[in-house]
Amino acid sequence: MAIKIGITGGIGSGKSVVSHLLEVMGVPVYISDEESKKVVATDPVIRKELCDLVGEEVFSGGKLNKTLLATYLFASSTHASQVNGIIHPRVKEHFRQWRKGFSLENSHWLTSCGWLANIRLFKRYSYKAFA
Repeated sequence: MAIKIGITGGIGSGKSVVSHLLEVMGVPVYISDEESKKVVATDPVIRKELCDLVGEEVFSGGKLNKTLLATYLFASSTHASQVNGIIHPRVKEHFRQWRKGFSLENSHWLTSCGWLANIRLFKRYSYKAFA
């Protein structure tokens, strides 16, 4: 039986340390912070929707303008919901595709994510750790 572990916590709470220790032991680890950056940088749907929402300059020079996105994101809770509505579904799908690479019968894996407790997927984990 697969064991699914989800770890969440604030900045500096130890998610990376725990994740690294388990990774050294051979447990596959999906680091949401790292993976989401890759998805945002490469996913054409995210790029188009963020440009439509914030403006073309959000990807100036082909790279994400983090300062502009953060300014928009933190301007209001509505903006935050809009941006999360664009990014989170694509990251969740990326995670689901990553997870498919493991046999459900005999593998263990861990997800490390600062916002994991906020998604319904967290309810499906065998163990939950709050750092």
